[in-house]
Amino acid sequence: MIHSLRGKLVKKQPTFVVMECAGVGFGVHVTPKDAERIGGLGTEFALHIYMHISEGDVRLYGFREEKDLEYFSMLYGVDRVGPKTAMGIVSVLSRDVFLSAVSRKDAATLLRVPGVGQKTAERILFELREKIPSAGGPVETAIESQAIEALLSLGFDRKSAEKAVSASRGAGAATLESLVTASLQKLGVSEGLR
Repeated sequence: MIHSLRGKLVKKQPTFVVMECAGVGFGVHVTPKDAERIGGLGTEFALHIYMHISEGDVRLYGFREEKDLEYFSMLYGVDRVGPKTAMGIVSVLSRDVFLSAVSRKDAATLLRVPGVGQKTAERILFELREKIPSAGGPVETAIESQAIEALLSLGFDRKSAEKAVSASRGAGAATLESLVTASLQKLGVSEGLR
């Protein structure tokens, strides 16, 4: 898994950059705000990375601020919200505006994001109202979301993956590797089986 990249900007589009790291060019999807903040070609910069793996496809989503990565991961953890929709929300709504909308059950704010319809907005509000601080629960962290994603890629269902990751985090697993290993053990998978 790629967690962060530091390199030189070799190509920039409004929502996509190519950064060269030790001679390798990585294409990374970014928000328009982050693309602007990176600067011009040749600029050295770093991004926090979410690596999305699906059948036959690997995509990198990058963020200048770790809190934006956690925001993206929280959204992507919602059932049937894909990375494109999550990135669209992060691009349009600041984290504070989004959290406020969830705590107030304000679907209208989410509907300002292109591609987000009424059903998606309601699903996001329903699933996240218990997970954000203002609604009485902790925000799912980026590391937890990546661990859940890893378990999903191994064929586990989301509910089981979330439960195992939450229990493993509560038991003290702090790194992605330890979180995935502990979660697999809780799911009854012996080391070396998968």
